[in-house]
Amino acid sequence: MEQSETGGNWELWTMEFGDAARDLKAYRNPPPVTPTGFEALDALKGGGPCPGVHVLMGMPGAGKSALALDVALKVAMGRGRVLYVSAEMGRQQCLARLCSCLAAMGAAGADGEPLQGFPWSRWEAMGAACGPEGEDAGTRALAALAKYAPGLVLADGGRAVTVPGLCAVIREAAAMGVSLVVVDYLQRLAWPEGQEPSDQFQAVTRASKAVTAAAKEARVPALCLSSMNRAALKDGKPTMWGGRNSGDIEYDAETVMQLIPADEGAGTSGHRAVDLHVTKSRCGAQTGERPISLDLDGPHCMFSEYA
Repeated sequence: MEQSETGGNWELWTMEFGDAARDLKAYRNPPPVTPTGFEALDALKGGGPCPGVHVLMGMPGAGKSALALDVALKVAMGRGRVLYVSAEMGRQQCLARLCSCLAAMGAAGADGEPLQGFPWSRWEAMGAACGPEGEDAGTRALAALAKYAPGLVLADGGRAVTVPGLCAVIREAAAMGVSLVVVDYLQRLAWPEGQEPSDQFQAVTRASKAVTAAAKEARVPALCLSSMNRAALKDGKPTMWGGRNSGDIEYDAETVMQLIPADEGAGTSGHRAVDLHVTKSRCGAQTGERPISLDLDGPHCMFSEYA
């Protein structure tokens, strides 16, 4: 609004920045939240993540992708629409983990019989043994995944894994009612030729800001995975700062979470205890000295909450 249009009137001038009517409308139409299916986390977040970026950090092998896939599956099984963008794993790798997790949950196949459990690491061998016309645990699990999570979309290439393309896809998905976008992971997103930032720090910083802007504009929560610096563990305790190659991820995010193994390693069953620390939460609470305790069933890519 040009100054000349207000005629020096204070009330008209301030309407450029907001007014009581718009404030009341926004109050009565709060941004939607998306329950993750993990009760302790949803309780901290006032029902689930709100629109914006929610960063999940962890060292390599901590289980970031496993937790993100588990959340995506739970949201889709609740009839939500989920876009899972994988800039690291291929489509079949994601499907292996999703189908193994679904079977481990005790889901039934099309015939009503429980799915046969299998470790996701056997996916390729199972497919090769099954052959083009056969039916086995994997084919039954794929059919069940399409049935129970019809709103789950996997994108492992093309424009979705470039920063500008991803931002456009987020806006497009929001127009079709997407409930959650998962980005696996920030440091792996690419840039179109000629638009590459000068270094990795700038690449991650610009990616974080671009995805944040797109998610907020689209009013969609985006769960973005990030590798973590070892320096993020100060005196063995997690801190909010730790996104690899960027100091801006933490500023942009609505939530910062860190996934840290709580024991030395997985036992003979493949299970291990993992702590989820919420170190920043604009809309909700932090975990403080009491992280969310999770059990990771590594062979089946499935997390469970400890009672």
